[in-house]
Amino acid sequence: VRPVVETGYENVLLVRLLLEIRVPSVRKSSVAEGLTVDDMLENWRTIKPVVIEEWNENRDDLIDLFGKVRDEWMDNDMCTWIGSNR
Repeated sequence: VRPVVETGYENVLLVRLLLEIRVPSVRKSSVAEGLTVDDMLENWRTIKPVVIEEWNENRDDLIDLFGKVRDEWMDNDMCTWIGSNR
């Protein structure tokens, strides 16, 4: 999914949306039903604001959370962080 990610926090949204596609019982967004990975790659810029609103998420909070987790991971285990981000 890297081709659509502009900022790291978007990875959290993409993974959650992939989960909603695979597990309909957890679905909370209107865009997940019938959505394919190709659709996500092609339309991420229009999908992203919809899921942020429908999930009642805050962009700045997600950025802070993603940054904290990333920084802790890098501080505690740089080798696995590098391996996961190649």
